[in-house]
Amino acid sequence: MTVSQLIFFSLLMLACGSAPSQHQNTTDHSGPKPLLNIRDIADQTQEDIATILGPQSSLDPEKAARSRCPNCQKYSYQEGTIEITYINDMADWITIYPPKGTPARQTPILLGLPDTPPDSTSPSFWRWNQIPSIQELRAQLNPAGSVESIYIIVKTL
Repeated sequence: MTVSQLIFFSLLMLACGSAPSQHQNTTDHSGPKPLLNIRDIADQTQEDIATILGPQSSLDPEKAARSRCPNCQKYSYQEGTIEITYINDMADWITIYPPKGTPARQTPILLGLPDTPPDSTSPSFWRWNQIPSIQELRAQLNPAGSVESIYIIVKTL
């Protein structure tokens, strides 16, 4: 091996062991991060949820009166991105407003659940009915097909 070949191979080895080049893909492929773990708040008391989500605020009384359970306690959390209806003093109906443009397929992952296919789909919603300890998980879709809201029914249909 000549001196020039030795220098060439030494430089090549040095370059291969250096910091990533501009051409290497450094995109994070870890997937979407959960907005919350639904199992931490499903079927919990207001006090328990306040320690997880922070302080609550009352919903609009007119909105509460029009709901399916006008005598239940309804509160919003985290600047209105999460609404919880307490039935028998436990979090039972939960609505989450995810970031705009959220794909429907990410719904379970955003709630800290395993990535599972929906049990039924339509142009306006995706529904999961086989999640242990949750009656129904539904992603309401906008016309573009992204999630407008996620509705979770824990116990009371």
